[in-house]
Formats: sequence, C-alpha cells, structure tokens
Amino acid sequence: MFVDCPLPASLTPVIPIDCPFRLDQIVKMLFFQRSHGPFATLASMKLLATWSPMLASPGDETTVVPTPIFANLVIPDSAGKFVGGNDNTTFDGVPEYYGDTPVTITGEFKNLQPATKVLLDALSEYSFPSAVGKSNLAAMFVNKDGVIFHNNLNGFDIYNYRIGSRSSQGLYTPDLNKFSFDMKSDWDKALASVVPTDFDALVDLVNAA
Repeated sequence: MFVDCPLPASLTPVIPIDCPFRLDQIVKMLFFQRSHGPFATLASMKLLATWSPMLASPGDETTVVPTPIFANLVIPDSAGKFVGGNDNTTFDGVPEYYGDTPVTITGEFKNLQPATKVLLDALSEYSFPSAVGKSNLAAMFVNKDGVIFHNNLNGFDIYNYRIGSRSSQGLYTPDLNKFSFDMKSDWDKALASVVPTDFDALVDLVNAA
C-alpha cells in the first residue's frame, strides 16, 4: 500500500450523501477489451445507437460481448493484509496494514447451450495478467432492473475468468455451469451507475447473429 507523503495538513471531510447506492441482483455482464474502453461520455452510454456498432462487430477489437442471464452472482468483501501482530516483529506488537486482498466473484449459468459455453470459454485468455501485470478483459455489470454499473465510463478489470464444466443433479434441477473471476480490492473505487435512455440492457444488448 503506497502512501504519498507528506500527508495533507488536514483530514478530508466526509460529506454524507442522503441517497442509497446498491448493486442489487447482478444478472448480466458486458465484456470488452480493457485497452479499448468504449465510451467517452455518460450521455453516449445511455443510447442504443452507441452500443449497436460494438455489438455487431465480431472480430473487431471494439466488440462488446454480453453474457446470457445468469444467477447467484456473489461479490465478497475484501480482507485486510497485515504483517505481524502480538509478537516481536512489529512495534509494540501492533499489526501493520498493507492494503486489501483481491476478491473472487462467483456465479452460475443455468441450462446453458453447449455452443454458448464454448464462446464464453474463449474470454478466458484475455483475462490473464500480461507482462505489465494487467488483464485485457474488462466488464460492466447489469442488474435485474437493467441498470448498468461502470468504472468511470469504463469496465472493471477482470482477472482469471473461467467457466466450469456442466453439472447435472437430474430430475427437477437445472444444469449448471459455474463461473468465477478475480477483481482487485479497490474495484469499486470509481463505481457508478447509469440508466439507459432508449433501450433495455437486459433485452437489447445482444450480439448480432
């Protein structure tokens, strides 16, 4: 954890905003290459005309890949990384805080078509850390009400994306393909939301056939 010294002369005031902010149930993701973040303004993100070319351009580096609807997405909270504590390695035995750990997100697709699973698998190779330590896979989230969550007009960096093999429990149960990926502990530092103006993010954001 880097500290930019000298510290400011005063503490930064925390001014409460009397309006709740919550993700609610995330049911869809919009993948794209991090090096080609698609939006310049919030206004453009609200319009289907901005999205349509990126949904209809397979093979282009600007392509956006929406997922099918999924269930049971869980984003856990991060955990602090500490050195020492109640021993001789730190002053007076007080632990030293060195930032937070990355988080592993999990979810599951139900009754996924095998061909779709193969296409989702192909996203994995973009999510491995590169020589500069960065993944080139980013994603925005869409909740059950069609609200899109973004990271300062871009996507959240996605690491180690994987989708598992199909599991089946037989009668009266759905087949499941569970998936997971990692995000850095500060993934929500610039978290923001946008409500589309002229489209339904759950229905209208699909790749062209």
